[in-house]
Amino acid sequence: SNILHQVLPFHNIFCNLTEEDYNFSNPVSEAEQDITEAVIELYTAKIQHQKTSLTLQRTIKETVNHTLLLCSQILKLQEECNKLRSQVREVRKERLILKKDSLMNVEEIRKVSKMKEEKVQSMESEVLKRGQEYLEKYLHMAALTGNVFQGLILGSNVNWATDPHLREIILQLEKNF
Repeated sequence: SNILHQVLPFHNIFCNLTEEDYNFSNPVSEAEQDITEAVIELYTAKIQHQKTSLTLQRTIKETVNHTLLLCSQILKLQEECNKLRSQVREVRKERLILKKDSLMNVEEIRKVSKMKEEKVQSMESEVLKRGQEYLEKYLHMAALTGNVFQGLILGSNVNWATDPHLREIILQLEKNF
């Protein structure tokens, strides 16, 4: 723009020249012609430079806008990623809590099962002990009854050896006890 202010007065002067002023036999006119052409070339170059600058500025602006859009999308995706990571952490925490609870429940079930098994074994043992006691009591009573019965037969002075029924009873009583 500084060069334009310097060149414009010359450009205006040369644009107002008439055909007479462009006498090629005159060396000054040729110099003026060269200056005019140089000014026109300079002005054309300046305009071309401005067009190129504007095109580059538009391109840069579009690139910057596209970059800003991409940055905005990246930030949104990072936020979503952070939310998802946070959700994954929460799910993992819940899973860990559930796993701990599950292990505690399994351990509690094992304890209860063991207690029930011990209780069943204790009850079986007690039932067997009582059953054994009753069996021994009734065997003792049966032995006593058999002894009493033998005593009655022997005390009655009956010849049990000659009677087949009595002989069988006496021999059977001796086998059992």
